[in-house]
Amino acid sequence: MIRKLLRSGVFWMILSVVSGSVAQLFIKLSGPEVSTFLQIFFRFLIGGAVALFILLRQGVRPLLGEKPYRKYLMGRSVTGFLSLITYYLATRLGSMADVTIVNRAGPFFTSVFAVVFLKEKTKLPQWIALVIVFIGALIAANPTFSSDALPMLLAFLCAIFNGATYTLLAFCKDKVHSMSTMLYFSIVGCAMCLPFVLADLKPLPLREILILLAIGAAGSLTTVGVTMAFRLAPASEVSIYEQLSIVTSLVFGWIFLNQVPGVNTLVGGAIVITASVLIYFYNRRRHRAELTGNS
Repeated sequence: MIRKLLRSGVFWMILSVVSGSVAQLFIKLSGPEVSTFLQIFFRFLIGGAVALFILLRQGVRPLLGEKPYRKYLMGRSVTGFLSLITYYLATRLGSMADVTIVNRAGPFFTSVFAVVFLKEKTKLPQWIALVIVFIGALIAANPTFSSDALPMLLAFLCAIFNGATYTLLAFCKDKVHSMSTMLYFSIVGCAMCLPFVLADLKPLPLREILILLAIGAAGSLTTVGVTMAFRLAPASEVSIYEQLSIVTSLVFGWIFLNQVPGVNTLVGGAIVITASVLIYFYNRRRHRAELTGNS
């Protein structure tokens, strides 16, 4: 039973979604004395250790990927770092559900970047669904809503950076080991955070240290989960489960932080989930039709 679960892309995607919401919750629970850079530094530190362990155990060489692709790994690392910064700041300043829903606009920007830079072809129904998702995110981002304008703007910026990051990941997918990508990202991220961490270095209470460890562990599990999910199953089959993050963030925020969702959150979230479900079934039918045609 356990082995079957570990070979399921759906299991890893759901695990990634839940652990991502757990990390988001602990970000909110952090005290004001803990900087965003320190939170991200711990995520990179633990994530890098996990990636290095897996690479060494599997005997992968070179650890940081082949030289011709390292400039793309650097680009992925920079956009990924900016994505995390804006996401963590948005989470600290805004409602968990609001930030998560607005961040769901990421696939729209991923598709735009993939068409422009990777020359991928996107069908009209896919564009319609992506635009609907984008509109749903805009509705949830209404600044008259329960979150202020700044965290919603940061969440949109995060979605844009995510789009660029996933486009670079798609380019490197068959060229660099996934854990090498994660290790490179962690090393670059730690280096970018370190000056800010050292500039604000001070003793922390045990509670904050434990929260930082929880953020790092949950964040790393999120990255590993999504990596394994896309390795074990087609993207068209597992991507729909990413939308569970809207539900988990809403529930966690409601239960642990008393963040009661407003009308815009519920309407925007419903639009995002509905459009995602429709495009999921469209992609699945299209994928099966292509397999049938090639057989």
